[in-house]
Amino acid sequence: MTDTQASSPQSEAPTSAPAAHIPYVSAPTYQPDPNVSPLGRVRGISIASLVLGVASVPLGNLVLGIIGLVLAHRALKGTPPGVDNRFARVGKVCSIIGIVFSIVPIAVLILYITYSNRTMTF
Repeated sequence: MTDTQASSPQSEAPTSAPAAHIPYVSAPTYQPDPNVSPLGRVRGISIASLVLGVASVPLGNLVLGIIGLVLAHRALKGTPPGVDNRFARVGKVCSIIGIVFSIVPIAVLILYITYSNRTMTF
């Protein structure tokens, strides 16, 4: 060190004590955020399948039932292992029920048209 540096007021600043030795501590464990769904992006598809499946039941709409069934299948496929996706399961069941409710009247109508043209002879 030179004399100019030693006599400067900056060099006479109090020095702090050496840092204490901090013992090794394990890495912190992080808990999953309870506000975030483990389903992630699949949740939206699951809710859409549920809405379409529920709507297809009273309306008896075949198109809504098929779209709801496809979305439920995609949502169940994209669900991480070990995670319960109730929206997609209920959407799948309601979509199947809606498809059945829309196919049965069509089948009855076809049968009626087919057999109503025949004349009954005794």
